[in-house]
Amino acid sequence: MLRIAVLATAVLVLTACGGSKTSDAQRAVEQVNAGTAPFFLQEFVEKSGPVASCHIAPRPNREGEMMLAVITESNDWLQGTIDLDRPLLGHDITTGGNLDPESLATLTAQGDRCVVSPEYGTVSLD
Repeated sequence: MLRIAVLATAVLVLTACGGSKTSDAQRAVEQVNAGTAPFFLQEFVEKSGPVASCHIAPRPNREGEMMLAVITESNDWLQGTIDLDRPLLGHDITTGGNLDPESLATLTAQGDRCVVSPEYGTVSLD
């Protein structure tokens, strides 16, 4: 009986630990959609074309911050720094073009996949 209780407790602890990463990604999505970022995302997709890749990943060495990385089929990119306690605003977003293959591979390998609504510019987890 003691083994079952210990096993059940371990499962709960592991579930809670695994849920933290997902909850941070979900909080990041909420902060993206709560700020002015959807306007910039919608404009970016209209100008640059369909999204090829969207990821939300923790920022290295920056507790409480995550990064939104959106790459279009035309190889243009949009990057936003997300503070998990504040909505993402336009001044926290940068864009560019012609992303090099190494950077592209790094961005697509990190974090949680997301989807950008071309009509509204909102983000959701994939």
